[in-house]
Amino acid sequence: MNTTALRDRLHALVDSIQSEALLARVHELLISAAADNGVWNTLTVEQQERVLRAHEASKDPANLRSAEEVFKRHRP
Repeated sequence: MNTTALRDRLHALVDSIQSEALLARVHELLISAAADNGVWNTLTVEQQERVLRAHEASKDPANLRSAEEVFKRHRP
């Protein structure tokens, strides 16, 4: 995937976020990543591999969950 396609997908993902709190967290992550020259370099090899596996799994629509479903499972 080229840079333009990646940006388009990222913009679409951000545009789909309905939660202001989640949007703020994404914003903080991106600001932090830019300031730190990338979060990726702070991850262990195991963590990087896990992210890559999750990314591959996310390409299959059967593996995707709605934000509402995820929040229900992870809220106290």
